[in-house]
Amino acid sequence: RGDGNGGGRGTVADSWPSAMSSSESRALTMLQEHLIRVKFQAAEREAAQVERYKALEAECSRLRAEYDIAREELAMCWAFVDQLKRENTLKWRCEERDDWKALVASIQEDRRQLRLENRRLRRRCDTMHASAAEDAKENDDDPGPTPLLPEPPRPAPAAVERKRRPASIFDSFRRPRRSTRCYGAQPPILV
Repeated sequence: RGDGNGGGRGTVADSWPSAMSSSESRALTMLQEHLIRVKFQAAEREAAQVERYKALEAECSRLRAEYDIAREELAMCWAFVDQLKRENTLKWRCEERDDWKALVASIQEDRRQLRLENRRLRRRCDTMHASAAEDAKENDDDPGPTPLLPEPPRPAPAAVERKRRPASIFDSFRRPRRSTRCYGAQPPILV
């Protein structure tokens, strides 16, 4: 039983000994039970909220990790984009064009030197044939065999020009292109 100060373990109705009627004590008991239920429901809601908070914290940390990975990938992609921009700048294209021009100039110089060497060898061959023919005329008295080789057949000048100028990948830069996208258009004929 209580002592009237609420220090006992009994119900509120027990702490008010005779001043309350039975209906009042029953109302106090019901109120006390209702408060206990409300307190219990609040504790359950609080526990559910704590569980939900923990789940949200775990999901938040997982999403932060994914965000960090995505941010690093994005930074890497932007680095690639910047590199591609640098490579496609006018300076880079000019340097590439200069490299190609140097290659073409080198090839043309080689061709020129080969043509000169070919002309020199032809002249030498012609002089050798001419001197052999003169020796043969001078030695017509001698019935012995002549060391004269038959002169090789010479191709026509147009054929020589075609042989000297083979089709190369650079010819496509010199000739105008014809489009094959139009209806009935023929592909370009490479000579």
